[in-house]
Amino acid sequence: MKIIVYYILLSLLILASCRAKIQEIPADFSAESLRKNETLIKMNSYVAKRNRELIRQFVKRTGLDMKETGSGLWYGIYSNGTGKSVKKGDIVELSYNLKLLDGTPVDSVSVIKPKAFKAGKGGVESGLEEGILLLKEGDRAWFIIPPHLAFGNFGDQEKIPAGSFLFYDLYLIEVNR
Repeated sequence: MKIIVYYILLSLLILASCRAKIQEIPADFSAESLRKNETLIKMNSYVAKRNRELIRQFVKRTGLDMKETGSGLWYGIYSNGTGKSVKKGDIVELSYNLKLLDGTPVDSVSVIKPKAFKAGKGGVESGLEEGILLLKEGDRAWFIIPPHLAFGNFGDQEKIPAGSFLFYDLYLIEVNR
């Protein structure tokens, strides 16, 4: 019995001594670090302006009637539905054709087997989330989603290359609360 107690105490002592202390990494406020941050901010600003201009030129060239949101999502509702407006937490069902901005087909979902997800809860590109919340049941719309609201600098590692703009042509079939 003493041996069992001894092993238990020894085990507890070993476990207690193995706990690693959490150390915070001090913030780097050096001049070099601040210059790097300023450079990154300038680069991000340049990329955002360039992306906005690329989309604006595409919209102008194609004659699409679209608006831009504050985040950089472009959308156009080309056929108005008469159903419920989408709210966060609603289950939405939609069909769509998804292409890259250069016209390369990426994905398509039919009315027969629609895509369903909970609006405002993630699980899809943030640009699609944002756009769906602008629609109502029965709407048909276009979305142009810039890379920072889609798959960013890495793509999806399958069909969508890094830095890609996405073009959705979608139909919001149903909104369920």
